[in-house]
Amino acid sequence: MAGLRRYFYDAASPECDIGSSALKPAAMFEVRTGISGIAAQYAFPERALEGQTGNTPTFYESYLSQTYAAAVFACYKPPRQCNFNIIKIADLAPDTMAALRWDWHELVALNPELGAVTVDEGEPRELFDALAGAACLLNPDDISFFLEKRRITKNLATSALCLDDPAYRAPYDDICKITGLETISWVPAPSTLCRMKDSLAGPKIT
Repeated sequence: MAGLRRYFYDAASPECDIGSSALKPAAMFEVRTGISGIAAQYAFPERALEGQTGNTPTFYESYLSQTYAAAVFACYKPPRQCNFNIIKIADLAPDTMAALRWDWHELVALNPELGAVTVDEGEPRELFDALAGAACLLNPDDISFFLEKRRITKNLATSALCLDDPAYRAPYDDICKITGLETISWVPAPSTLCRMKDSLAGPKIT
């Protein structure tokens, strides 16, 4: 059964704690600034994990991590050994690859807006990143931008590479200055940065 599409977080929620494994960065940004329309709201299929079942974003993120992370990351050279370049060294087991693709197709069926996200279904890392982005409640523009940036640069240092671009850095720095935040805890698409900046007239920081 699909989960509800609305999740209610406040400043005390683990999803809004920068040090929490349950962090939903765009949702945290909304809570801290009092603006909306930055994070996404998705329905998630029910999954079983360690004798429990759930369909919340945080539960789904744990499911992805425990089910796929080790196998997917083992397909690529360790990042610190290759300057964070994405270098594939092995294929994912066919049954695991099929399950990863199925999870993405199921999530898109529940959330048609994710159909706008282009995913290379031959790359396990890209499928995993797309699923993890949705579990973090990142909007489709942000997921697409993140995947495209990694696809073009073939590098995992996505945030640093974006901030090297003055056209990206300028609105990013403006948002940090307005909000008092040191950093934005994910990689927003340029269109999301524009929405954030336009919405931040008189933000209420908690």
